[in-house]
Amino acid sequence: MKKIIKLIFVLCFLVVFGCGNTNKEIVITDYWTETQQLILDLTNDSGDYEDDNWTMYVQPEIEAEDVNKRDLRVSKTIEDTTDQKLSVSFSFKHISGSQRTIYTYEKIEKIDTENSIIQTLTLTAYDGGNYNYALEYSAERYVNNKVANSDIKNGRLILEGEDKATYLSVPLLKEGITSIEKTITDFENKFDINLEDYGFVNIAKACKNEGFEEQLNIADDTSENSINVYSDIDYTASGHSYFWNLNYEDGYKNVLFRKCDVDVLSYIENYNVTLEEVEPNKFYDMLMSNGDLIQRVAFYEDNILIYSSEFTYEQIDNDLINNKGMESEVILGNKEIVL
Repeated sequence: MKKIIKLIFVLCFLVVFGCGNTNKEIVITDYWTETQQLILDLTNDSGDYEDDNWTMYVQPEIEAEDVNKRDLRVSKTIEDTTDQKLSVSFSFKHISGSQRTIYTYEKIEKIDTENSIIQTLTLTAYDGGNYNYALEYSAERYVNNKVANSDIKNGRLILEGEDKATYLSVPLLKEGITSIEKTITDFENKFDINLEDYGFVNIAKACKNEGFEEQLNIADDTSENSINVYSDIDYTASGHSYFWNLNYEDGYKNVLFRKCDVDVLSYIENYNVTLEEVEPNKFYDMLMSNGDLIQRVAFYEDNILIYSSEFTYEQIDNDLINNKGMESEVILGNKEIVL
């Protein structure tokens, strides 16, 4: 009888103290939950933090799709002078029911109080593992505090390992990745946290060995032996400005023909071409990799002249003799470009 009473007591104990806890939620910590808790601890659960160049925000619990992984954002102003302002942010948030990591790099060029250029690079992970990213670059030019013109470019970046990535580049990518890496490092050092300890995929570290042959640095040659020639800066009726660049080596097999938007310092047209000799040191066909003819090229005095492919070389020769190349579309003769 005593054994039966003891068994009943044990069963009652398990029901009250054991089974009663089966509904308790088990929270698995990761970089998201740890960052959220860090910000909440710093702000006495308010979720709003501002100190020095840092601002951080955690979504209120009542608005959260997942209370353990609320939307949050960490931002740092890395430079703020009379000429420009640079800032970086990374966010963890829910978009259409999916968890996303988003990086943003913003560059504001201050021309004066009413005129500026704002460039923004956004990298959005479109998979839960943070290995695949959609890239968006946007640029807006403000004249008299109104948008005068704007531009948007899209790309892709896929992390294939700890130090390997494939990508379809956009302007600001190299500069943005470098700034993102520094910001993450500064965040970890300042707030004593290592995000990678909690499964964070550090996009900046994974891309560290990538050269990112992008469209931003207009002085970046393809090699030490390459030659750059530039056109004069051309100004459109709307006030937009641009120039052309030809980058080549001896033999003219690896040639870049590019158009640069001066307002955002971005190459907006890029052609990888070959110059095929028609008449030595004078006339060349500009060919795409598939052999398509896109332009005619004439070396005249100290300049390189670009003509429409519809011109014959007889017509070009007549233009050079009689008009000194006035019918050409582009004249490249500058060894450097002064902005």
